[in-house]
Amino acid sequence: MPLSASESLGHRFFFRRLIAKMTTQYESVKDKSTNYRKFRRVGVILEFKDMRSLFPPPLNLLEHLFKGPIKWSVSFIYKV
Repeated sequence: MPLSASESLGHRFFFRRLIAKMTTQYESVKDKSTNYRKFRRVGVILEFKDMRSLFPPPLNLLEHLFKGPIKWSVSFIYKV
């Protein structure tokens, strides 16, 4: 049975409203995810900046060799 003109118009209006609502919801989620991604990126950059070694990779082994005993001796002194 074919739809009447008012039913067809009602369906068109409903689907257009549905598409508009989904579009605005999509834009909202997209904006929030972009902000979240940027925030996390800054967090990762700051984390690695603070953990950066004083020397480039081949020489950072020397840093670890000297830092280890110093940390151990300081922790031993302050435990007592």
